[in-house]
Amino acid sequence: MIYFIKNYERYYMKVLLVEDDKKFNNAICEYLIYKDFKIISSSSGRNIIDKENFDEYSLCIISIDISDIDGLELLKKIKEKSNTPTIIISSSDDISKFEKSFYYSCDDYIKKPFHLKELELRIYKTLGLSHVINIHDDLIFNLKTFNLYYKDNLVKLRKKEKSLLNILVSNRGKVVPKSKIIDYVWSDDEHEEYPVRQLISNLRDKLPANIIETEVGLGYKIS
Repeated sequence: MIYFIKNYERYYMKVLLVEDDKKFNNAICEYLIYKDFKIISSSSGRNIIDKENFDEYSLCIISIDISDIDGLELLKKIKEKSNTPTIIISSSDDISKFEKSFYYSCDDYIKKPFHLKELELRIYKTLGLSHVINIHDDLIFNLKTFNLYYKDNLVKLRKKEKSLLNILVSNRGKVVPKSKIIDYVWSDDEHEEYPVRQLISNLRDKLPANIIETEVGLGYKIS
C-alpha cells in the first residue's frame, strides 16, 4: 500500500485507487494530488479487500484489469461492505464487463486510454461537486474558491475580476444587470463611478475564449 497525502484547503476527500500499472497509477496520483485530493493507492486488489474500511473513502477508483484478483469481484466486495461511490476503469472492450460493473453498482465507468481531465470531471460529477463548473473547453471555474483553471493551469485574476466572473458564472445563461454587478463586486467600496466596462474588458483579456456577452442597455452574461 502506498500513501500519497497532501494537506489541502478546497476539499477533504479521501480517494482509494487500485491500479497495478505503476506508471499509470503514479500519473493518476500525481494529477489528483495536484487537484487537492488525498490519495490512498494500491497496486493490489487482494491486499485491500479485507483490510480496508471502504466507508472511510469519499470515492474508490478501481481498475478491473488488475492481475491478482478479478476486478469485478473486488467491486462486488466493496459494494457489499459500503455505499462509497466507485468509478471503474478498464481497457477491455468486453461489453459484458461493462454490464457487470453496473450490475454490481458501480457509479461510473471509464475506458482506457483516457485524459486525466476526463477522470477529474467524472469524479466531480460522481461526487456531486456542483461548485466546479466547466465554463468552456478546458476552462474550469470553482464557485467556492473563485479560482479559474485553463488546461489545468491557474489563471491569475485580481480579486474583483474573480468576483465578477463568479457572479456571471453563478447566473450562467442569464443577463446580469450592471447594478447587480456593482452591488456584488464593489459591496465594500463607495465610489461616484464604478468602472464596470473596464473590469469586463480586463477580464476578457485574461480569458482564452470570448465567453462574456454584452447585452446593450441590459448587462452582461455567460452563455
